[in-house]
Amino acid sequence: MRVSRVALAAVTGTLVAGSLGVGIVMAPSASAAIVTTSQINCGTSAASATVTAPTALAAGDTLVVSYTDCNNYNLTRSNFAESTVYNVIGASAQTQTLTVYAGATTAGTTLATLTGTSGGTAKTITIEQAAADPWTAKTPGSGTVGTAYTYTFAATGATATSYALGSGTLPTGLSLANTGILSGTPTTTGSFTFAVTATVGSTVSTGNVTVVVTGVRSSRR
Repeated sequence: MRVSRVALAAVTGTLVAGSLGVGIVMAPSASAAIVTTSQINCGTSAASATVTAPTALAAGDTLVVSYTDCNNYNLTRSNFAESTVYNVIGASAQTQTLTVYAGATTAGTTLATLTGTSGGTAKTITIEQAAADPWTAKTPGSGTVGTAYTYTFAATGATATSYALGSGTLPTGLSLANTGILSGTPTTTGSFTFAVTATVGSTVSTGNVTVVVTGVRSSRR
């Protein structure tokens, strides 16, 4: 019997239905993220609690649910490719790896729930989708003493003149306009860490960002 071999290009993505042929595997999409929740403790959790994913998940991303002291709890997956209910056996620290469906990308969407009883108290712990980061520009580059500097912070949906210094210290010689423009001429070397806020319905922060200012470059003759 003649056997033919067929060369296949690498296939990436997420299998959401059916099965692949024998010997064929699918690698995760190169752009897919892997996000792990903080460890959920069913024993010490409130009877009704909500855990938000550490960051917004896109379709095909992987959420690793980390939990402990959840013996005989049911982990119900609401928006994942895996089977619907998983029964947790044992109180040891465990994880479950789940692949997000396309319909679960809206902030506040229930991704999964842990339900069970601890110490005679029935508990429901809801794991929900995070809001997308509104910041589209929040990584200013380095500067040089004596050289003009400019960088524009931007957040989707932000009120036009709502940008402000939330905390920390700007590089000496630079100022932040309420339009989000950081500009001026640095006068002092150093590493300057600060946070910028803006109003997008509510106040949102960039978190700490750092601008490193170096000395004047010497010219060669």
